[in-house]
Amino acid sequence: PLETIRSIQNTMKIINKYSIEAGLTVNEEKTEILSNYGEIIEKAWPMFKSKH
Repeated sequence: PLETIRSIQNTMKIINKYSIEAGLTVNEEKTEILSNYGEIIEKAWPMFKSKH
């Protein structure tokens, strides 16, 4: 579970870095997508949620 959390954090860092380099801002829509992604993971892996 910790590796999954780190993976998500690394992915978010890459997305943020790419967005900045592309001259874009991470808007609410993108943040909402990432939030939904986290919820999907919690539903798919109950262990992730319990140790989160």
